Amino acid sequence: MVDPAGNSVIFIRRDAPDDDDEGQKPQSSSRLGKALRAAARLRDFKGDDLAAAKVLDVALARDEPGLPIERARALAARAELAIALGDETRARSAREQLQRIPLSEEEREQFREELEAADTLARTQR
Repeated sequence: MVDPAGNSVIFIRRDAPDDDDEGQKPQSSSRLGKALRAAARLRDFKGDDLAAAKVLDVALARDEPGLPIERARALAARAELAIALGDETRARSAREQLQRIPLSEEEREQFREELEAADTLARTQR
């Protein structure tokens, strides 16, 4: 929640997992995984969407081997940030790249909300 003066209040569930408790150790140790966590902190706790977008842009520009789901999650986050920043061209590009990533049905279902967040945000801003 943000009040008219720009002050934010963030609600966190008591039983919310820490970064290390998510059961994604292989993903969290890669550069892309670290960038994804850093971008989430910048966006969620500092309210700095632009800095979060830059972190993801740098990480996504590196063509390093990694897990496809990790790249998909980073692209989904980048698309969501692009929409929040009013950059429809970048949002469209990130979503197109996301659609080309081969993911299993299990991965798509496990991260469904995360992968569809940009589309949800775009619908609410219309």
